[in-house]
Amino acid sequence: MSALDVLMGNNGKKNVKENMPKEQNDTQDCMKGILCLLDRNEDKQMKRKEMIINRGLEEKHDYKNMFKKYTRKEFNKNDIQYNREKELLEVVIPSKDVKDYCKKTEFVFTDFIMAGLISHARMPYFRKIDELKNIRANSKDIELNNQLEEYIDFLEYTYKSFVCNDNGKYVYKLSPTERKDDEENYLFSSYEAAREYSLKLKNEKYEIIRTKVFMNATEIENDDCDMFCDEYAEAQYDQRGDLISCYSGEIPDPSDTDSAFYIAYVYIPFPFRDGDFVVDINDNILGMIIGVGNEEEMQKRYVKSEFLRDYTDYNICVESLREEKDEYDWAYDHCSPLNIVYAKNDFENAEHDSIELIMLQLRNVKRDRCTLFELEYTVKKYREKIRKNREKGKQKKEKRRF
Repeated sequence: MSALDVLMGNNGKKNVKENMPKEQNDTQDCMKGILCLLDRNEDKQMKRKEMIINRGLEEKHDYKNMFKKYTRKEFNKNDIQYNREKELLEVVIPSKDVKDYCKKTEFVFTDFIMAGLISHARMPYFRKIDELKNIRANSKDIELNNQLEEYIDFLEYTYKSFVCNDNGKYVYKLSPTERKDDEENYLFSSYEAAREYSLKLKNEKYEIIRTKVFMNATEIENDDCDMFCDEYAEAQYDQRGDLISCYSGEIPDPSDTDSAFYIAYVYIPFPFRDGDFVVDINDNILGMIIGVGNEEEMQKRYVKSEFLRDYTDYNICVESLREEKDEYDWAYDHCSPLNIVYAKNDFENAEHDSIELIMLQLRNVKRDRCTLFELEYTVKKYREKIRKNREKGKQKKEKRRF
């Protein structure tokens, strides 16, 4: 006896419908239609679950088969040996204030969240690979593991493509990135040679660029690509000499699915609110938070729906007085809260021509407690002070020369 028979009260009897009044027959037909609709919806849900589980397998790039020529290419020993002084959470969330707030609110870092944070964090390239491999080895999330497999392969094969120069048609240019002149550029016929020499650059950020060698202008014209073609590749290194990022035009980006952790909007709670004075640890610029209100407002603004994720939206607005071409002008920056900390400036004893007084007046202007004229007057005095200090500094340098 079927579930439909039980629901309709058939008790296993045949041809019950024939003995029923018309109204009851109509009711039975209606119920059957509803059950069929429920069955179809259930089938759709099951198929959707299967699609989500298999999405990575169906859409992901098979880098191992696409680039078999790099399978046996080994990693350079200087790249796989990296700095691990900092704990993982400290690397992916540089802001101590955000970490403390996560602990206070008992925020749970899921495997998906950690994978997203790791993929966007500035850390040694091979530490990123190792940390993602560790998540994959311990996670039970099938879809996430499919994504991790593809993304790890993408990172490894990007590196292998970059360092490979078996036919000798490329050169590797080593350049310090923070020097203004081009005198310290070195050319090498192999990545291994460039990397070995790079160890002599102490406490400097640098890059290694792989580019094609052209013998003459005609050869460039006959080639289907320019200097930034799919044969172009580069890598960035920090002051410790750790490989930080790697790019190769030959390797396609991993699958652009709306639920992928590497493009996901990963929300991490943060304590900063409208009017708070903060410092961006990347450039040490003092600023003020704009627009972030209470927790409910913050959730509406920053928490997106599950399949509308985009990590580039994870920014908050910070207004600051930023130096541009020897002048101080107002800037409206979009900063990641993961790189922001509370300012420790002495605002209670702010001097009349100080940046602290400017920030206090800016907040008061926003709250209608101060006029714009007063703020601009203080900014003018601050600019004059900076200009005088620079002139004094130039005079001291001139005296030292003589």
